[in-house]
Amino acid sequence: MALRGHDQLHAGLGLLLDVLREERVIAEMLLPTGAIADELNRYHAHMRDALGRLSGSGLVD
Repeated sequence: MALRGHDQLHAGLGLLLDVLREERVIAEMLLPTGAIADELNRYHAHMRDALGRLSGSGLVD
């Protein structure tokens, strides 16, 4: 089956990367480190907590 669009190509290549990592043909993805990664992690945690509080309030589906 030929890939017909960007989304299908992206999904297919993602699956290929997963298989190559599982078979240890290529290295695992490295997690970002440093000040920017730390700030983004704090931001994501804050947003997750804020949305969690909103979901119990009836304001968010």
